[in-house]
Amino acid sequence: MSVEYVFLEQAGYLLVKPKGEIQSHEEMTEHARVVINEAKARTLERILIKGDGLVIRLTAYDTVAFAKMMERMGLAWKGLRIATISTAQNEEARGFIETTLTNRGVGYKTFRNEEDALEWLGVQDAIESSP
Repeated sequence: MSVEYVFLEQAGYLLVKPKGEIQSHEEMTEHARVVINEAKARTLERILIKGDGLVIRLTAYDTVAFAKMMERMGLAWKGLRIATISTAQNEEARGFIETTLTNRGVGYKTFRNEEDALEWLGVQDAIESSP
């Protein structure tokens, strides 16, 4: 996996700007661990991923395997809410990821714009201060 990250702590949430490509459930799981560990280190429970620099190429099998791994990690019980802003290129992959994670109780949702994502995260006051 070759994904680079920029992490920016915002008012009440962690803004993540990944760049690279993910092609397997193992890589997707590692991506999730990196992001979640960063949020945990900053004691933040809200995460916004601006994924326009990240290409996700997962099969249906990879997506389900990733969701099962997140379930095993207890992600649903950690109180995290993760919003992603999707590009047209990743819309189908992220939509399937959203479905599989939501079915396992994980607070994960894909959006087309930042305002809706921040509102869903419950940090709408941060909209004006967002970069």
